[in-house]
Amino acid sequence: MIKFRVFFVGLILLSQLIVSLRAQTDQTTPLHLLKPNYPMPYGIPKPDEVTAILNRVYGYLNSVTPTGFINEKNGAAVTDYSKIDADTVLARGDFRIVSYEWGVTYAGMLLASEATGDPRFRDYTEKRLSFIADAASGFKKPTAGYSDWEAKMPLRNLLFPRALDDTGAMTAAMIKAKRGGSNANLQPIIDTGIGHIMTKQFRLADGTLARNRPQPSMQRKSLPRRKKKERRLKTQLPKTGPPKNSLFSRS
Repeated sequence: MIKFRVFFVGLILLSQLIVSLRAQTDQTTPLHLLKPNYPMPYGIPKPDEVTAILNRVYGYLNSVTPTGFINEKNGAAVTDYSKIDADTVLARGDFRIVSYEWGVTYAGMLLASEATGDPRFRDYTEKRLSFIADAASGFKKPTAGYSDWEAKMPLRNLLFPRALDDTGAMTAAMIKAKRGGSNANLQPIIDTGIGHIMTKQFRLADGTLARNRPQPSMQRKSLPRRKKKERRLKTQLPKTGPPKNSLFSRS
């Protein structure tokens, strides 16, 4: 009797082992319990694991995105904003702190601070946006003699935007920072960005934001056709601002 029980228990264990060794598919295992066959061990992240990654990201970005200006020719720091000239550039780092991508980064840092309660993430954004706001007063609209500088001046995309990518993400980040209690004087830059988006950014006839720039990968022989198409579009689309009675039109 005892031998029979031992044999029966062994048979059950063997059957369970065989089932576990079978390839897991949607037929043998509920779909939500299947483990993905990825090199990266994906799973439900734990709060401390997410925090550790955020800390690494913060440590890296904080060390490679300095604030400040330098003289492009001799590398000397420019701390007097009234002396900003055609040789003034942003302090060198791995990323540009006024770019479209960094507008997204600032918003992400604010959200990380809100989610974790760690003020360092918010301070990262506040330090750089405060620098940008303070420095903006030192830039004047270039005269005719500074036409070449206008294209490369460090804050050109925020002070004199030409495209949505120049100002969209940065303006959104500044609005979020201001709503979150930022002490930086961001409103003048926000107003400039909103003004461009609402009245100058190219739109389709229904008010949808769009680009009308030729792409650099176009073949040479396609240029005449492209120009002809652009001339036709200009007769169909508004020159500036949203169309009347659209979602974006002002009352």
